Amino acid sequence: MIGFLAIFIFNLNPTQALLTGICGFFGSIIDSLFGIFEEKGFGTKSITNFICSGAGAIFGYVVIK
Repeated sequence: MIGFLAIFIFNLNPTQALLTGICGFFGSIIDSLFGIFEEKGFGTKSITNFICSGAGAIFGYVVIK
């Protein structure tokens, strides 16, 4: 949904919008994986959010570049 809206808001082409959506999906997968560690007592929600945001941004930079 974010990738679709980005077509209109940021004037992206459909390929860029699809890559944006894939990067967001990758970030949510990383969030789920690190959430398991958080439930086990390793880290906090803030650390998990920081890692997931960073992973999504790095993945996006690598894929879109």
